[in-house]
Amino acid sequence: MQVEIASLSSLRLLPSLLLLLAACGAEETASNEANAVNDSGSDGSADGSGTPECITFAGSGETPVCGEPATTAPPATGPARDPSCGASSKWVTSISGTILDDAGAPVPCAKAQVCVRGGKPARLTCLRPVATAQDGTFTIPVGTEVQCMSEATLRLFAPARPLATIYCGVDIAAEGDLTLADTGRLFRLRAPENSPDFCDNALAQSVSLDGGLTVEVLPSLLSDPARDLPQLSATKIDPTAEGLCFLGADAPAMLYAFGPETDVAGDGFGFSLPNDLGLAAGATANLYILGGLSTTVGTESVKEGEWHLYGQGTVSADGNRIVADGVNGLPYLSWLGVAP
Repeated sequence: MQVEIASLSSLRLLPSLLLLLAACGAEETASNEANAVNDSGSDGSADGSGTPECITFAGSGETPVCGEPATTAPPATGPARDPSCGASSKWVTSISGTILDDAGAPVPCAKAQVCVRGGKPARLTCLRPVATAQDGTFTIPVGTEVQCMSEATLRLFAPARPLATIYCGVDIAAEGDLTLADTGRLFRLRAPENSPDFCDNALAQSVSLDGGLTVEVLPSLLSDPARDLPQLSATKIDPTAEGLCFLGADAPAMLYAFGPETDVAGDGFGFSLPNDLGLAAGATANLYILGGLSTTVGTESVKEGEWHLYGQGTVSADGNRIVADGVNGLPYLSWLGVAP
């Protein structure tokens, strides 16, 4: 099963793509959704009404035992290369690889999904995610409708686990059944250092995250704060670490990963972080994000898997922090990079 968006321009105007993808992968959505937790009511509410009084952080504890069987789909058996598939595109029948964590260990019961660009007119098709086997391996069968590819991006994630979603471009220099040597890694996230209760969705509160990062979280800017806030987590990552498949030769000086992956409306969340770059007071630093599903910065769309320069932060008057607010706020919870 697959979701096809007929026009790239229309895709970029649809912030609801996540819902469309969820429709073709219901089990993924179900495992990603988490209710707020408090002391009363099985539905997270004080009186069982279904509405939590306050949203609290659940934290990112140890990896749970995966409750669903891992599946590895067989390669597709489509026809030979269609003559109408142009020379600049490749004919791909399946994509296989292995998902590892940041320690290099296989991640069973994770998910691999491929988004394919190709066809005339240009379109984006995101195939249904497949689960990894116990050794972290997966195979994504590619239907005949999208086997003619001009570009493909892998989305790797682990539902309901404290691991950061990552996007990796697929090298489609070859054709047929592709086996990828390196498909990126899932990095472990850390729970916030403080645990504010978000009782008012219109009130921003400071959340202290790993590596000295402070984010001004305004729940009303999230499409589903009851789902996303209990899972909010982040980690500071060495930009030279293995498996950062989306980074090019010019890696940022500072790198953070977030979870869960989600869009932030308006100008995004204001944030600040330590001035580890040693910049002078009043100097600016470039801010980058990793494009995910339906990522926008203002009116500009960011393609999935694109490492995108979106704004600038300014060093505080005392020289200690790099501050980003207003139009430079965090527009998407995925990956954040900072460079001079």
